[in-house]
Amino acid sequence: MPRITKKGQVTIPRKIREAIGIKPGSEVNFQIYRGECVLKKAVKDKEWLCLS
Repeated sequence: MPRITKKGQVTIPRKIREAIGIKPGSEVNFQIYRGECVLKKAVKDKEWLCLS
C-alpha cells in the first residue's frame, strides 16, 4: 500500500500507471468526487475524439 511522504508525494503503482497510460513527465489532474480523490491523465485538445 503506497504511503504519502513528508513532502506529500506518493508512488503510483506500475499497474495503475500502465492502465491509464502515464509515463515520467506525463501531466495528470486531481479531482475530488464524492469525497474521494480521482487521478486522471491530462488530455490535450488534439487527443479528443470527435464524432460527427
